[in-house]
Amino acid sequence: MVLLLILVIVVIDVTEQIEDFTRTSASVWDIIRYYYFNLIPFYANLLSPVCVFISVIYFTSQMAQQTELVSMFSGGISLRRLLFPYMICAGFIASVSFYLNAYIVPKATRERVNFEYNFLRKKNVMEERNIHKKVAPGTYAYIESYNQLINEGYQFTLEQIENGKMIAKISAQRMVWLDSIQKWQLIGINYRFFKDSSEYLFSKPLMDTSLILSPDDIYQKDGYAESLTLHELYAYIQLETDRGSDILDELIIEKYERFAYPFAAIILTLIGLPLSSRKSRGGIAFQIGLGLVFCFLYVILLLTSQAFIGDTFPAWLAIWLPNIIFFLLGIFLLRTAQR
Repeated sequence: MVLLLILVIVVIDVTEQIEDFTRTSASVWDIIRYYYFNLIPFYANLLSPVCVFISVIYFTSQMAQQTELVSMFSGGISLRRLLFPYMICAGFIASVSFYLNAYIVPKATRERVNFEYNFLRKKNVMEERNIHKKVAPGTYAYIESYNQLINEGYQFTLEQIENGKMIAKISAQRMVWLDSIQKWQLIGINYRFFKDSSEYLFSKPLMDTSLILSPDDIYQKDGYAESLTLHELYAYIQLETDRGSDILDELIIEKYERFAYPFAAIILTLIGLPLSSRKSRGGIAFQIGLGLVFCFLYVILLLTSQAFIGDTFPAWLAIWLPNIIFFLLGIFLLRTAQR
């Protein structure tokens, strides 16, 4: 079922991107290798809970329509006992989904986004001006403008504040990222610092810095948080916490989603079995349709739960809210279903 849906998605995506593909300098093999081979894991992982849910309903409904479940229940097997192998399989799928979500899909997303940026999108110089970044406690960076195509910043300033007073300030006409040593080189520098009620000033033509600031921190491509593996995400959250960054909330939400989404396979299985264990006059089609309604509601709540985040509603609760609601619904259906 996953493979069939992926095939449909790829065909639709090809028809939408065909004009961009014909204009790009990338070869057909590059498009398949760097774009579609990295797009497929994302959608496969995204669709897996829905496909598990439909599969559970189809398989169980077929047993119910053929009165196999009646024979099993008459033989003393309870619905909870029948649920046991379902949950083992759902737990295995959820574990695989978590691993994909934590490590495989982020790497694939990173390669796909880089390919889109280099070949499919029109690359323009970053339009944002007057960029302010907190790079460390009490240390603030300012860049008047930045060219992400060549990784150069202009009119750079670095200020160090202590007890509400400036103790040092570095100004540079340009800052250039040296990829070989992973450091910034400042050009045309004026360095001011204050000591013992005196001000000191000197200039230098060039200076390499160990500034904790990378080009990705200044210009972030779309889906940057989604392109970080779980360990990278934790490290970046810690770094942005130290900086007091304004994108910290987005990173924390992404962290909670990495853990919450894989549980969808377990919860939808818990709902799907009791929902389809009763023989229906409408047949399998009716039960699949009813199951899709529940699945649709679950996905909608999953996608809109972030809107509840606020001062009185923590992010973790908003992200886990769909799982909590539908887990309770699954328990209710299980208790009221045919024994």
